[in-house]
Amino acid sequence: MEAIRNYVEALFAALPQRGDVLRVKADMLANLEDKFSALLDEGKNEAEATGIVVASIGSGEELREQLACRQLPRRQFRQHPLFRTGFCSVCSCLLWCRL
Repeated sequence: MEAIRNYVEALFAALPQRGDVLRVKADMLANLEDKFSALLDEGKNEAEATGIVVASIGSGEELREQLACRQLPRRQFRQHPLFRTGFCSVCSCLLWCRL
């Protein structure tokens, strides 16, 4: 579940940290956690469940459109703690390209 949380954190890093966005993020994490638990209950291992859950998350562009957000400038995105610590730099790059 930690990988899913990190993925969502990176996805939301480029969005403004306002109340509605934070509520959507919290709701998304709760729903993804429920989905992850259900997959484990079905007999999937953690890696399979994580892959299925992450694959079900829409793109950053879709998220931005739904929340009517503008993305952060590249410099500000690169200053996000998950990006700076090297969290899955491939995922970070993919997210940046998709956002």
